[in-house]
Amino acid sequence: MSNFYNFDAHSQVFQYITSSAASFIHNFNITETNLKYQFIHVEDNNKILCSISLDLDVLKSHNRFCSQSIFGFMDDGILGSKSYPSSLQSIRKNSLVSILDQTKIDKSSNVFYSDDGQSEIPLRIFVDNTSGNFTTFSYIVKTPDPSNGTNIGHTATVVTDVGTAPTGFTKWKTIFAPINLSTTQTTAKVGDTISVNVSTTDTHLDKIYLTQVTGILDASVVPLTNGTGSFNILTDSLTTGTAVQVKAGHKLFSNITTFTQTLG
Repeated sequence: MSNFYNFDAHSQVFQYITSSAASFIHNFNITETNLKYQFIHVEDNNKILCSISLDLDVLKSHNRFCSQSIFGFMDDGILGSKSYPSSLQSIRKNSLVSILDQTKIDKSSNVFYSDDGQSEIPLRIFVDNTSGNFTTFSYIVKTPDPSNGTNIGHTATVVTDVGTAPTGFTKWKTIFAPINLSTTQTTAKVGDTISVNVSTTDTHLDKIYLTQVTGILDASVVPLTNGTGSFNILTDSLTTGTAVQVKAGHKLFSNITTFTQTLG
């Protein structure tokens, strides 16, 4: 079932539409193979500010489609930056943006930009895992946070036929599947091979990615079955007292967690 997340945008985020108190609706119509989304200004006679349709095969054809990825939309004339066409617009592959490939995303608290060519459509798609579809993917929407900035009375709600509308606000970096790394070898010495177990709460996640820091890995990608897997760290070239260290994450979002063990 789809998850929805309110991104805690500053309270005057929609002031380019109106500086008066106003309510907006993120309206979703979701099937396994198609996503339809509308952004509606309620007080302006339920004016449709944005109406888009995306087919699953178009999303999957993007070369950065992978588990734990986030997609937004490019402002290419089909999707206007500040004057959305009210008629339904079909999203093409070249209108999709892999958000995690943006160079400033790692340090940013914001997955919505207005200065890098992306449209201001207040929606991001989170691909939990590649075996899913639109009814299992997650969605991040811009929602004015009255405690963030000057509150001018903007509100936004989610209406959906799949999943449950969100309450409260979520930091986008918290929605990634957690990764746990552990070993049953309580002690290890130089020359030992340390076997590390991998687990995640998302039992459909297909793989995780490793970054070698200290010690030699037998793999850089670990396949998962029902959310579990394992890999080995070789220590032949190290010295006593060295802290073996490996970072684990997802393809486009690394360093979710770190495994460390000191050689005795």
